[in-house]
Amino acid sequence: MTYFPRDVPSYKLKHLVERKAQEIRAYLGFGPEEPVDPFEVAGMLGLDVLQLSDLSRLPSELARLFLEAYRDDWSGMTFYLPNALIIVVLNPTNSRRRQAATLMEEVAHVHLSHAPSIVAIDVISGVMRRSYDKLVENEAYLFGTAVLVPKIGLKAVYQQGFSMEEAADHFGASMPLIRFRNNLHGLGKRAG
Repeated sequence: MTYFPRDVPSYKLKHLVERKAQEIRAYLGFGPEEPVDPFEVAGMLGLDVLQLSDLSRLPSELARLFLEAYRDDWSGMTFYLPNALIIVVLNPTNSRRRQAATLMEEVAHVHLSHAPSIVAIDVISGVMRRSYDKLVENEAYLFGTAVLVPKIGLKAVYQQGFSMEEAADHFGASMPLIRFRNNLHGLGKRAG
């Protein structure tokens, strides 16, 4: 189930998402131009963030599948445990900036009350499958990236003379993410 109505046209959805992202940033005490640390945000919202290597009870064969065979197929997973404990596990092979975007997407899933995906791995064959709702994933990615790199903040740092690379450094985001946010909102800034 999506948070925003499924029939909202994409040009309206991006504005609804930006508004909701600004609300959560303000609620957490961050201004529009201020960088946020996704690990801090997760902690403020009561989520525990772990690396796959922190899961000592995970069977070694399963850990190997995640770190080797499927290392490029996942970035993060959220687990809802008893007593309302929520744990986000990040792929340790991803860069810190990629982990930041992934964590904000996982925070978005929790904040927007998305139903969790179901992941199943056949340990014998090594085949991994998970449920996937493209609209839910898109919504979480749009919201998470809007919290991490808000349109209004990106415009403001550009007006201060920041390049795209400097904006990426300022927000702790990857260049592909800055390009995505730039293109999504037609900001017209070019790398370099």
